[in-house]
Amino acid sequence: MKSKILYIVAMCVLCVAAMTSCNEEEAFEYGDFCYDMVTYEGDNGDRSVFSYQAYDDSPLVTLTASNMNRPGMVKGQRLLLNYIVENDLGDNTKVVEVKGFSKVTTDTIEILPQAELDGFKSDEVKVKSVWRTGNYINVRCMLEYTEKPRRLFLATSGIPGEDGIVPMYQIQDLMGAQTFYWLETYLSYYIAPVWENEEVAGVRYNAVDLSWPEAKYYDFMKY
Repeated sequence: MKSKILYIVAMCVLCVAAMTSCNEEEAFEYGDFCYDMVTYEGDNGDRSVFSYQAYDDSPLVTLTASNMNRPGMVKGQRLLLNYIVENDLGDNTKVVEVKGFSKVTTDTIEILPQAELDGFKSDEVKVKSVWRTGNYINVRCMLEYTEKPRRLFLATSGIPGEDGIVPMYQIQDLMGAQTFYWLETYLSYYIAPVWENEEVAGVRYNAVDLSWPEAKYYDFMKY
């Protein structure tokens, strides 16, 4: 497996304690501001294009904004986007003004042999929430801050059990680095290679979780 070595830095989460959508029934009141986890789809002329699904398999919403022209912004990058809707064009398409954003740690699920998965030992995390939006599993969690790089990824064998559920494992390896304090961050994993398999009925997110040790896993079913 090609190891993923990441530096986790303090991520500004746009001054919100939890992700909400403008379309969710239990959304917090932020006046005209909306906060969503979106995917950067690239630029179209002088406009930057983003897409998101508010929850599960809800309709895909497309947002367009003045070209952000941000160095290092690549298509497929997940973001926490703070914006105001300027014009609702219908058909789930909106023109927006971006007020701020923060990059989310974005990755694609790793499919590995079960024997290799069995050999991993993950360091602890504190899971705050886990939810699925389309082909993404999103995680709001606390990680221990370190000045050294770490390995951080989501892995699976891709093989469903008798119930049709595919286990996925949150792997974090601090590689023995000294830690200082807990830091809140967001992770977003593209799981289409597993989720779009017709033999898969659902996926199961597993983590070594200090926040809810009694919650052994989180299931997300197709039906």
